[in-house]
This record gives sequence, structure tokens and C-alpha cells, in this order.
Amino acid sequence: MLVIGLSAIFVPAVTEEPATLLWILTGAAWIPIEAMFLSIWRTTPGKWLLRSKIESAATMTYWTALDRSSTVFCWGLGCLIPGVSALCCGVGYQDLTNAGTTRWDRGKFRMLHADLGWGRILAAAACVLILLAGYEYLRVGRMLR
Repeated sequence: MLVIGLSAIFVPAVTEEPATLLWILTGAAWIPIEAMFLSIWRTTPGKWLLRSKIESAATMTYWTALDRSSTVFCWGLGCLIPGVSALCCGVGYQDLTNAGTTRWDRGKFRMLHADLGWGRILAAAACVLILLAGYEYLRVGRMLR
């Protein structure tokens, strides 16, 4: 979401691409950015906001983080391909609720989740809505020209 919003703001021409392709490409572009966040700051903006963290992040190298981010993109998000992504997210949620871990973290990483207050839930929802609204505003504005 962050990549889509920022790319639409700084490179408005990307809004002319088909939405599905843009979604997949920006998801793939996020992989090295997420790995950088994890290896330097030990968290990502979303993990920080939702009070989730990777237990072994303190010792995570960039390459280990890149491996995890790539695996999450492929197995957890289904490369953001419509339909496939929803299925992968559902399987990941089922794994997390039943086994306490996901297929991409099993045996490698352990995610820790803290309780969320309403303030964080509303802030996360607001971030998503603001980014989507900004993207849509730029996309529609480009179509009207």
C-alpha cells in the first residue's frame, strides 16, 4: 500500500498502467524495501503500527530478511495475483490461528503479536484509506486530462 501510494505521488505516470499489473509490480518492489526495514530497524511501518514483530529480527541480515520478504510475497500473498492472493491469505490466516505460525515462517522465524487498542486499529485503517484515496485521486485525475 505504501509503495503504491508513494509511487503514484512521485511518479504519476504509473497510474496509467492496468491496476492489476501496478498492484503486482509495486508489491514486488516492496520486497527489498521491507528487507531493508527489517535488517536496519528490525520492523516495518505496518508491523510497528500493528504491534507485530519478528522475534529473531535483532540478528536478521539483509539477505535473511530478503528471503523472508520474498517468501511472504510468493506464499503469503500469492504474488498479489487476484484470486490467488485471497486464497493464500486465507490459508495463511488458517495456519496462524490453528498452528500459531505460517508456512513461510515455520522453522525459521517466530512472529510475536501484541494486543491492539482501538487507536492503533483506527490509525491502521486511516493509513490504508488515505493511501488508497490518494492513489485513486491521482488515477482519476490522470484519466480526466
